[in-house]
Amino acid sequence: MTAAEKLDLINTTLDAGRLVYLETALRITKISPATRRKFEEAGHPILKVSGDSLWLAEGRRYVCADYVSIRVGD
Repeated sequence: MTAAEKLDLINTTLDAGRLVYLETALRITKISPATRRKFEEAGHPILKVSGDSLWLAEGRRYVCADYVSIRVGD
């Protein structure tokens, strides 16, 4: 699955009002529709695609999210 396809999957899930969990071996990041909306209102998207990679906002910078597990919750 490409980074753009992952982003589309996450956005579709959030548009449906569900939660998305991005999991690594050490950290789980929960993204709710409200969280995404707050980041977008601030002009700093929580997720973006650059090149062939998916990037997750961490403060003012972005970290690579290519190898995270994506889980969907209610």
